[in-house]
Amino acid sequence: MAFPRRLLTSGEELVLDLRPHWIALALPVGAGVLILTAMGVALAVMPGSWPTFLRWAVVIAAIILLLWLCIPRIVSWATSHFVVTSDRVIHRSGWFAKQSMEIPLDNINDVKFHQSVFERMIGGGDLTLESAGTFGQSTFGDVRRPERVQKVIYEMTEAKKGRLT
Repeated sequence: MAFPRRLLTSGEELVLDLRPHWIALALPVGAGVLILTAMGVALAVMPGSWPTFLRWAVVIAAIILLLWLCIPRIVSWATSHFVVTSDRVIHRSGWFAKQSMEIPLDNINDVKFHQSVFERMIGGGDLTLESAGTFGQSTFGDVRRPERVQKVIYEMTEAKKGRLT
């Protein structure tokens, strides 16, 4: 699902609309596979003479673990947006309960990114925005192509300064 255009102000243009990098899904999906595999093995090796409620207990425990460990992180990934517009940087997440943070381009003092060797190979990394005022320093993890995002934010900041003069 794309970032809702209705949240843009008049004259504001959407420049980047990014979801977190797919690597953010590796841990919850891996945990989900392990949970389902463990459930399957437990059900396969469980003697047939054991009561049926024990089989149901194993299935219910697996469902609870999936709901507790995996599903929230997958939903968080699916509902997160890192957006750069012609006027601001927006980080928005949440399905039922929403969170949003906006930093006007005028307030951004510094943009940094960090990539480990592995993150560089897969095209992910962390992006840190330093801004004036109450925002301070904000770090966004698992950003797709952070070097490109850093460049786009710089270009939009410079373009906005040019529009104001």
